[in-house]
Amino acid sequence: MRIAQFFSVAASCALVGLGGCTTVPALSPINGTEAREDGSIPINEVVKRVKCEIYDATRDIPKEYAWFQTWGANVDLDLIANESSSITPSVAVLDPFPPFRSASLGTFSRGFSLGLGGGVATTASRTESVSFSMNFTEVHEQLNPASKVNRREAFDNCNLPKGRDLNSDLGLRQWIKSVLGPLEGGNRALLSPQPKQSTRPAAPPAFTCRQRSGAPSADCEAPLKSITHSIEFTVVKSANISPSWTLVHFKGHNGNNSLASTGRTDTHRLKITLGPTNETRSNASTQQSLREIAPAISNAVGQTLGAR
Repeated sequence: MRIAQFFSVAASCALVGLGGCTTVPALSPINGTEAREDGSIPINEVVKRVKCEIYDATRDIPKEYAWFQTWGANVDLDLIANESSSITPSVAVLDPFPPFRSASLGTFSRGFSLGLGGGVATTASRTESVSFSMNFTEVHEQLNPASKVNRREAFDNCNLPKGRDLNSDLGLRQWIKSVLGPLEGGNRALLSPQPKQSTRPAAPPAFTCRQRSGAPSADCEAPLKSITHSIEFTVVKSANISPSWTLVHFKGHNGNNSLASTGRTDTHRLKITLGPTNETRSNASTQQSLREIAPAISNAVGQTLGAR
């Protein structure tokens, strides 16, 4: 009876302690320069790094890629933290009997044991999702040293620390260069800008999708609709304790399993999509729609005036 009471009290204390082990993971800091010990990433630092790498990747894009100059970036950042704790106590109540002795069979030990066990597991998670967009013109105005409105000091002049996870080199320059590779040199014909399909008369043979000044032509579509780059980091931390002891009438936790454990999993996802900015796309589609409906409006007005 005393052993059962002891087990009940010990289990209750353990469960109360477990309840205090798992709490909602802390929010990721907005400012900062390094990842904290709990795995959270300063969001402001991620924004700086993405803008600096996009600027570095697009500052020397050849002028012949006029369509690319009108593009922008949409960035989706997910910071996911999962914390878990569990306790699985087990005990055995032992009641040894006097050994059985037989002249013919020998001596045999006897006893009775009662195993008791239980378990509780708790999990807490937090997901932070941040989305922001930028166009290349904005990025170059902020980070180009020659720009009159540059804000490079706010971005630490893009001399960002080289850490781990999202605080490391994201490789955006290599990514953009590899994507534009099919457009270079003799392979340019693989993905070449084509005139938009419309009901207007065909353009003269000399029509080109790149103006001599290098400015993008509104009558051309980019050879690429959009490009996407995804990065994911996962960090798993765990700890456990497995004590074991044996007394005359009591045997402690089974050492094969952990008595208590705790862990945390941090997942950082970054998705960057490059494509025509909303403003450019909206203006182009609006102009195209107006060109298509203009004849219908003109005919409707003419019929109304003729009826009068």
